Order: sequence, then C-alpha cells, then structure tokens
Amino acid sequence: VKTQVIIFSRKHNLPLPRPLELQGLEIEFCKTVKYLGIHLDNRLNWHHHINATAKKCTNVLFATRKMIGDRWGISPDKVIWIYNSIIKPIMTYACVSWAPRLTNKKTNMQPLNKSGNLALLLATGAFKSTSQDALHYLFALLPAELELEKASLLQ
Repeated sequence: VKTQVIIFSRKHNLPLPRPLELQGLEIEFCKTVKYLGIHLDNRLNWHHHINATAKKCTNVLFATRKMIGDRWGISPDKVIWIYNSIIKPIMTYACVSWAPRLTNKKTNMQPLNKSGNLALLLATGAFKSTSQDALHYLFALLPAELELEKASLLQ
C-alpha cells in the first residue's frame, strides 16, 4: 500500500489516534514520508531531506570520481560543469519550500556543504585541509547555503 499518514506537530510525544482504515486496509502512521521528491518529517525540521539530498549528491560525485585523476581523466572545468549541471539541481530541487527555514542555521546545512566541497576537491585534486573559501573563490562558485538562498529567491 502506497498510502501513508503523517501528523505534523512540534510536540515531542504526540499520542497517535486510532488506526485508519481504507477499504479494509489499515493505513500506517509514519514519521517521514517522501512526496514529490521531498522528504517530509513530522516536525518539519528538514534534517531527513537534507541528509537524503546530500547522500544523493555524494553518490553522484563518487560515481564520477572514477573519471577523475590527478594526472589523467576529465579536466577540472568538466568537473565543475558536472557540479553545475547535475549536483546543483539536485541540491536546489524545491528549495523554495525548505531553504528559507534553514539558511540561517549553518549546522543543518553541513551535509550539503560537504557534498559541494567534495566536488571542488575532486576538481582541483587538493587536500582535504584546503580552505573551502579559497576553492569557492577559485571557481567563482557560491557555498551551498548561499546557492540555496539564491535559488529560493529566484523561483
């Protein structure tokens, strides 16, 4: 059964109502649901959505990592092209609904920042300890929280 029920509330211990039935089938209550590619949790704090999005971005980057080497493989501008055309749309999908709530909380953005920074490290072959601000400046890219803020304002 694809139907699920979620109750949105800020209360920690919300008692669940009695089970719902539809045509004799019991519908389950869930803490998170996926609707149109957006992971909604019962408190609307977006942690699950951000972690799932960051995991998806990281998986794409690791799949492309096989084409990238220090002295061989695709050039850094192609890696940045992959970031701009594949990773950034994944990160900013439907951000108009969830990014305004998170852009002022940097701790929530950390998984997305890690994914964006991984793309820059792959493009340059730099060490993990390299300043992320310097890498963003080198490629004229915005950090994830600013990119989300920009995308949510434009949509």
